[in-house]
Amino acid sequence: MSILFHSFTLTGEWHRQQGAANQDCVRCVHTPECAAAVLSDGASGCRMGRRAAQLVCGAAVRLVEEQSKNFFHLPEKKLAWLLGEHLLYTLECAARADGIPLDEYGCTFSMVYLEIMTGRTVLISLGDSAVFSVREGTLHTELAPRRDAQDQPVLACDSGLHKALHIRTLHTGPGACSYILATDGLWQLEDPKITQALRRQDLPALDALLIRAQPQDDCSYIALTQT
Repeated sequence: MSILFHSFTLTGEWHRQQGAANQDCVRCVHTPECAAAVLSDGASGCRMGRRAAQLVCGAAVRLVEEQSKNFFHLPEKKLAWLLGEHLLYTLECAARADGIPLDEYGCTFSMVYLEIMTGRTVLISLGDSAVFSVREGTLHTELAPRRDAQDQPVLACDSGLHKALHIRTLHTGPGACSYILATDGLWQLEDPKITQALRRQDLPALDALLIRAQPQDDCSYIALTQT
């Protein structure tokens, strides 16, 4: 099995006009045993959203590097609780060190973890990013975006975030397959050409389409492809 990563991030027009930095963060990790891709979207309404996204992605990557053999084999409810606590503790430590309220560290989170020998795959999402899979030209939404009763995404700085973590475990069989984590800046575009590029796994064409679309929000994705 071969593993390929491809990532893309684009600062939205609204942030460009405000002179603000891109709030999104994408990371990947590949060890002999596993591969993982992580994406986080910093909340624009939070002063430390960009830093929160970077912290959360870094914390998730360290978990894969140090604890993957045990951590990602836990039952889904226990995994949600421990992962939620780990991410929240990471942000709490930063908030204390920076002297800034925790609720300023808002960000969403999504992740795909793939065990190379077995094909066991864990998909995780918090907030309004989406997780797609593509196999044999068919595009599936594996984890749909989620918002609360007030039409707001649950953020990694929220207490009880483990209850909102959406986790799905499945088996990636033989053959080429891609998992794509996408922020709301991408999936909200609803462009048939973008959907076609995703379905065809033509990621260079997808990047070009996103640049031409000039989205208002930051637009990012990361793809993990098994071949």
